[in-house]
Amino acid sequence: MRRFLFLAIFIFTGCAQTKDPKWRIETSDSKWFTESKFGHVDDLGKPSFHPFFDLQTGLDFKNRELNFIVTTPYESKISYGLDVISGKKYHLHHYCYQDDIWKKYDGTLTYPPYTEGVVPRVLDQLGQPQKIIVFGNGEFYSEDHGKNIHRVVVVGGVIEQMCTKVSCRSGEGWQSRMVLIAVDPRDPWVREVKHIRELKKRIDWDYVQAFMQNGQGRSVTRGRQFPGFRVVGEISPGIALRFSSAYSHIFTWEELKNMRKSCHKLFDHAWDKLGKLGAEFLRKTSNLNGQKLKGYKGLKAYLASVKMEEKKVNYFGKAFIQFHKKFGKRFQTCTDFVRPSSINFNYEIERHWFFTYVVAFYKLQRLGYRFNCGAKRWVGNPYGPKARRIVDPYNSLKHCTTESLDMAFPAAVRVLEGRLKSGLETYSYIEYDNRVGGSHQKIYSWVPIKSKRLDCKDEDYALRNKYFPEFPKDIVWHTKSIHKQLRKMGIIY
Repeated sequence: MRRFLFLAIFIFTGCAQTKDPKWRIETSDSKWFTESKFGHVDDLGKPSFHPFFDLQTGLDFKNRELNFIVTTPYESKISYGLDVISGKKYHLHHYCYQDDIWKKYDGTLTYPPYTEGVVPRVLDQLGQPQKIIVFGNGEFYSEDHGKNIHRVVVVGGVIEQMCTKVSCRSGEGWQSRMVLIAVDPRDPWVREVKHIRELKKRIDWDYVQAFMQNGQGRSVTRGRQFPGFRVVGEISPGIALRFSSAYSHIFTWEELKNMRKSCHKLFDHAWDKLGKLGAEFLRKTSNLNGQKLKGYKGLKAYLASVKMEEKKVNYFGKAFIQFHKKFGKRFQTCTDFVRPSSINFNYEIERHWFFTYVVAFYKLQRLGYRFNCGAKRWVGNPYGPKARRIVDPYNSLKHCTTESLDMAFPAAVRVLEGRLKSGLETYSYIEYDNRVGGSHQKIYSWVPIKSKRLDCKDEDYALRNKYFPEFPKDIVWHTKSIHKQLRKMGIIY
């Protein structure tokens, strides 16, 4: 039944499509990545295009229309995510043959029976790009590479819930967001559809709902499986758009520019006050390799001779504690949207990798960890009463030293990678998405990875979905402790 219905899409799509100019494909100039210090240029040396920020929402309440960007095309064999920092798509997982975890759909689930995308400049109730699924014009979208904006008609919405625990059988732990349902009016097969009720009559809705509840994965632990997603309600088009407008965040261009400017200033401040600490010392002591200074006084005398003070070159611990307490929350928010450094590597390569480690620190903190300086390791920091962390993470570093914090950043990367290998919710650092079926785009960013996994009947696909890129082995954290630096250089004092 489902195959017949979607074959009809292709037949009608090939025969006639609307010529109304309102539904033409549009592109946009690159405006988000404009400053070389924070930007990204393409192979032609021009600022890279960022579809989520460069394109407009185009919301029209009267006609129930808006713009969207394709992430995963109709019948795609691979699921893609959109990295908000780089604006690039990245490989999430291979789709495969699955059974319905809810045991309500009898058939086998394979590939998405719709085109999945996001609405530019809109964040949903969970602070994620607004998800939208589009019916019609399926083959056309399979050729889209995420640089075009498409206009569609919203016919409703559904409430999608994700289980934030291993099992939500008790009814607790479900996290909700609205997913918009739309049709492409260029396809005569759905051109006249105005409401989700009408759409359900034209498609195999049971398969659509089952795929939405299985295609993003499920919880798998100790050989047992539990549902990870469910669809619990349908919303009329008018209410869906009003709800989205009221409970989502729609960025204006002026707001985006102000956010970018403010975050750039914060990143520059962090680099000047934190990132550069120790770098000057390394340059001025490079000729001391293997030498022996006359005790601690000899070290101080050498520092004075090169016009440096110990308290300034070994100041990182105190400086980071102050920065973390005063700007930590703002920094974490900025790194959700704005790139803190260039990835072209012709502009302060040290800056890029410094921020890569610092961002890892804050990503791990968001996952419910804090760094215990006494134990010199990351420990759990779960929520307590009133949905607050048991220990305030922004006031937890009071007694840390430069030496102990030096261990926090590389340890954060190791913990994130450990969670990835254990199938837990985490972040994965992707340089270039060159996996089989990957986007083959430069990402250079920490991307979110959910804890849910597909239950592939084909072992080959199961193995493919276990592979994620590893943090580059040739990149190391440059210690900020002058004493550690000297020991590494074999300098005795």
